[in-house]
Amino acid sequence: MSYKIYVIYSFANFKCIENLLKAVNDYNEQKQANDRDISIFYFKKENEKVISSDGYTYILNDESWKDKAKKKLDDADLICFYMDSLNNEKDYSNVKYEYEYASKNNKKIITIKSDDKPLTHEAIEQFFKDENYGQAIDKRETISESQILNNAKFRVRDSILIDDESDLKRQDKALYYNLLLEQYKIMIETSESLINRRQAMSNLYTGIGTALISLVGTSFALKDNLVIGIIFFCVGLVLTIISATWLVQLASYNQNNYGKYEVINAIEEKLPANMFDVEYKFNKNQNIKTYSKREKLLPIAFIIISGIFLVFGVVMFFIGLF
Repeated sequence: MSYKIYVIYSFANFKCIENLLKAVNDYNEQKQANDRDISIFYFKKENEKVISSDGYTYILNDESWKDKAKKKLDDADLICFYMDSLNNEKDYSNVKYEYEYASKNNKKIITIKSDDKPLTHEAIEQFFKDENYGQAIDKRETISESQILNNAKFRVRDSILIDDESDLKRQDKALYYNLLLEQYKIMIETSESLINRRQAMSNLYTGIGTALISLVGTSFALKDNLVIGIIFFCVGLVLTIISATWLVQLASYNQNNYGKYEVINAIEEKLPANMFDVEYKFNKNQNIKTYSKREKLLPIAFIIISGIFLVFGVVMFFIGLF
């Protein structure tokens, strides 16, 4: 899921947001697998037209761009307001409209310092020519472009604890860590339960696949090439569907368990020993393959066998016909 940013700035100073665009592009290319993409929306002026970053074109001074702006402002997770991109009063109206709409709809707005110059309260008031607006912006956070990227990142280790244990009194810390240990045990149990369900599913598919393979073996007793061909083809088709479904479900179980172990490892960092994390690193260092990789071998083998059955079934079918 993408983290959506809407940029408010003056058309005359498009260069003021180029650092942000470059930073977002670099972030999307280098982000970790569990970080969200950042999508950024803005308008820019070319000749007598207004072009949005997703390719839509509007005539300058045409009101239709406002409908597009409203939709994108509603969808945005964050509004970046480049206050110091404004040079004169003719730049004010469009930017004021965007900011006013975002503010009325309680969107998160941050003021960006595109050139690291401090923003003064007088400059804000000059822009809006309204004391209330000036005070509203003055209370908002002022950050640099690079800090915006942190809003899109979600780290389990930064979010696992509701309270900072360093602020607790000694007698409260014992209760705190007892509760943390109990929650840790719950996560272990849910992870083991997920593994057990995955194993039960694999046993079921293994039994069905083995039964189907046995079925085609007994079909030779029929001594009818046409019937044998039909049986082999049908079994091959069913075995292919079952094996593909098996692989998809294994991937889903592994993804769910990955999230659980991220939480478990984050809790372990607050406990005396981080056993699971060390075990994972040791196995990786020793090139020991995980069970999740080995368990894929059987459904892959079934897919190969089913492919052979399909080809053999077609051959036997045509032999039976002629």
